[in-house]
Order: sequence, then C-alpha cells, then structure tokens
Amino acid sequence: MTTRNWKHPPQNMQEAIETCLTHALTKHRRSIDHVATDMGLANKWVLYKWIESGRLPAVLIRPFEAACRANHVTRFLAHAGHHL
Repeated sequence: MTTRNWKHPPQNMQEAIETCLTHALTKHRRSIDHVATDMGLANKWVLYKWIESGRLPAVLIRPFEAACRANHVTRFLAHAGHHL
C-alpha cells in the first residue's frame, strides 16, 4: 500500500473537497454519510452535488473541514490567493 502525501496543496476546489473526504475516510474512518450528518445537512446528496460542481458555500467550509478533520479547502483558498 502506498502512502499519500497529505501536505501537497490541491490544484482546484473540487480536488480540495475530494482530498478532505479521502482524508476523513482513510485516517478517521468517516464516510460521506457521517460527514454530511456532522455538517447538519438533511441528506448526503447535497454534499455529492457540491463535490461534483466544486462549489461549497462559504459558511459551510469550517463545518465541512471540522467534520472531515482536515483543512484542505482552506489551504487551497490560501494558496490560490497567494497567501502561502
């Protein structure tokens, strides 16, 4: 099994969201159902829609990262704004 470099900055928003969810699954055994529940979403399909489009509402970035226990979306936004 290969190890993943979690410090690599994501190249786009969709990759950042997917990396957060992959981190939640591999490191903390949290499925997308658990992440959606912790965010307070009614169902997981809304989260799937955001993954597909790469658009996550700004007010839900912190709850999403807290549910995934990773900060890849914030790191992408900082990297894209040349603040890293």
